[in-house]
Amino acid sequence: MKSKDIFKERPNPRYLGLAIILIILIGLIDYYTGAELRIYPLYYIPITLGAWNSRFRSAVLLAGFSALAWILSNYYAGLRFSLTFVWLANISTQFVSFLLVGGLIVRLRTAHAQEKMLARLDNLTKLMNSRAFYERLEYELARAQRYGNPLTIGYLDLDNFKTVNDHLGHRVGDNVLCRVADLLRSLMRSSDTLARLGGDEFAIILPETDREQSRTAFAKILAALEKEMKERETPITVSIGVVSYPEHTLSAEDLISCADSIMYQAKEAGKNRVEFKGAPK
Repeated sequence: MKSKDIFKERPNPRYLGLAIILIILIGLIDYYTGAELRIYPLYYIPITLGAWNSRFRSAVLLAGFSALAWILSNYYAGLRFSLTFVWLANISTQFVSFLLVGGLIVRLRTAHAQEKMLARLDNLTKLMNSRAFYERLEYELARAQRYGNPLTIGYLDLDNFKTVNDHLGHRVGDNVLCRVADLLRSLMRSSDTLARLGGDEFAIILPETDREQSRTAFAKILAALEKEMKERETPITVSIGVVSYPEHTLSAEDLISCADSIMYQAKEAGKNRVEFKGAPK
């Protein structure tokens, strides 16, 4: 899964339809209350509702529709102006007023969505951070339990990363982390989830993948990373701990904790390897 697609908010057409219905209702109220009673501020309610859940072009549509509803309801209620210019000036003013509010709401919503997304991204690698990863794992585990599908989690820790930081500097270390993130991203399926949990630790969720099926994926990661780091003359390898559902019917938190423990077994067994948790007794 690409980071930019994580929890991406999409416009909801249902709110646009609801906003149009509200504009029609307000227009009818505007008509029945007569030309002397000014209730045009009510139009800002559906404009705000629609704009918050849609895009700018929808805000333009709602502003235009509101201005049209306002002018027609008042005209048929008896409102008259002496010159055509006055009609045009008033409807233009109302349209601009409605559009400014709708546009500001759209911009506010966009800024809110961006902040929400950035709060779930790792600043350095632009992968999911640990918060987003745990949320995604909860979702994927619930989906696996509902449909009876397998699920595999890999916990990755870079070997010798502290040595790189100590001898080559943190800037080189950061470059290594970014390169590892790019490499892992290139090896993932669109349905997989990749995250940096912190430091030199990464995690992967492989939906609809059991332990045996995951062996190929993790072997590719091991080989690709070893080749990449040798070419860069960097003494980095990776140790991976793997745990699968439904072989291990644990909670999301316990699954990742278990994978973390298995990863340390891989390090103790010599590093640069993948360790799989055995079937439960």
